[in-house]
Amino acid sequence: MPVLIAIYPVAIVLIFLTFINYAIPVHTYVYRGAILLTILISIPNAIEGAGLVEFGFLHALPLDSEGVGWLIPAVAGGMIGFIMLQYKQKK
Repeated sequence: MPVLIAIYPVAIVLIFLTFINYAIPVHTYVYRGAILLTILISIPNAIEGAGLVEFGFLHALPLDSEGVGWLIPAVAGGMIGFIMLQYKQKK
């Protein structure tokens, strides 16, 4: 099920950000950053899950042994998006 391995992290991040958006307004930059880094981890993870290529860097990610190695990059991407928003608003 490599397709599900690629899709479910993105879906979880989108659902989480949507729920957060009801309490705290979340800007598009936060969505973009979180989704971008989630995709950059989940696609290689799916390719590795299919047995096509071995990506060593995936196993170095925190929480990879629990199957949520995409979580820290998603949070980092959201933070990068937030920082970009703050920088753009200052200009």
